[in-house]
Amino acid sequence: MQVKIEFYELQSLVRQKTGREIVLSAVDGQTVKVEAKVEVKVPLLGKIEKNIGMNVSVEQIEGNDVRLKYDGGMGTDMLVGALLTFLASDPEAAKMMEKTPGNGIVVHLDEIKEARKVLDMVELTNIVFQEKGVIVEGRIR
Repeated sequence: MQVKIEFYELQSLVRQKTGREIVLSAVDGQTVKVEAKVEVKVPLLGKIEKNIGMNVSVEQIEGNDVRLKYDGGMGTDMLVGALLTFLASDPEAAKMMEKTPGNGIVVHLDEIKEARKVLDMVELTNIVFQEKGVIVEGRIR
């Protein structure tokens, strides 16, 4: 079974849930580039807007856990750290993701209420990025 989700749908969902604009684009079948605009205050220059991006790759799917790897750097580590800190402020959301050594993240899909309903019926087998979206593959249980 395959479900195709267009990038524009995911971008709209993120904007609706967080108020933040992101842009998604496929790098290859296992990697997606995530970009967001950030405002930085620079002394004497004021506010400067800059696009920050990082590549996120699907490394492995283990049951209902998806292991991701992101390309690092100080700015990227700060963004990921801020995201995890934001999630930690909500006890339920804190269970959704965990940082692993290096530049790794594990997403616990069964901790996401909406995903849990689907995962009760479908076993996730693969995630493939394409030009305009992502294909999520699974097997009916």
